[in-house]
Amino acid sequence: MFFMYLKSITFKITFTLLIATACVSLTGCTVNFATAVNKALTFRDFQTYRTDIKYWTFADGKRGTQYTYTMQVQDKNEYVFYIMDYGSYKYLGRVSVKTFDEDIKPYREFLKWATQPADERERTAKTLTGTEMFRKRGFSLYTEKHTEEPLLIITRNPAFYIPTGVYAMTKQEVARLILQSYEIKSRNEKGIKNPTDYDTAFKL
Repeated sequence: MFFMYLKSITFKITFTLLIATACVSLTGCTVNFATAVNKALTFRDFQTYRTDIKYWTFADGKRGTQYTYTMQVQDKNEYVFYIMDYGSYKYLGRVSVKTFDEDIKPYREFLKWATQPADERERTAKTLTGTEMFRKRGFSLYTEKHTEEPLLIITRNPAFYIPTGVYAMTKQEVARLILQSYEIKSRNEKGIKNPTDYDTAFKL
């Protein structure tokens, strides 16, 4: 079984290299073959996309610069990785089809908390922040003072030489992230495979 798989991968790499080389001489060939070849050679099984899901830097009790997430989606839609800062690899986290309910639960719990009146949020924020599912993800809760906006706060300290990053998401953006995750789960259950660099490399 392993040798059959290895043979298939070897053929895939060889075929990609041959077609990529041949295409260089073709007029109108605009596909990024370097990316397709890199995907085959590194055995990468995911694609990277820019989303319209927003998050903000967070400091001194208020939101700062706004950004949008990059997401890495596995080719068969088995998982999605939400990336906050692609340059220094600060991840929001992964949502996997196999552990979907567990992975999505903290976002759903945040939305429940965010619908509470402001005074009730103040009483319950500390308890929810202290739960294991929040602590292990670096999540906490905060109500922005000048807007009364309930925020999901994400703290990331990826390495000793990279500054700690603190970010915020609103309930609207968390809801959009949940919907995006459900869409990927649905595509996986339907057996839908994402078009990849390798697949599109031959559409001239």
